Amino acid sequence: MYAAVSGSVTGVNERLSDDPKLLNSSPEQDGWIVQLNVTDSVQQEQKELLDTSAYSKFCEEEDKNH
Repeated sequence: MYAAVSGSVTGVNERLSDDPKLLNSSPEQDGWIVQLNVTDSVQQEQKELLDTSAYSKFCEEEDKNH
């Protein structure tokens, strides 16, 4: 799994093995995937993330290139 921030996994939602539909039916409650303990550098990493507009533009450019 790729994450936009650095850290270590501290928990895994084992319920998803038996009920993967939870990802869609309850993504913010029962369908969580992992718990992360983020590093101190997370604030800097967040500054480097794309906003919605920049990400859309990036995706459009990638589509043109493929």
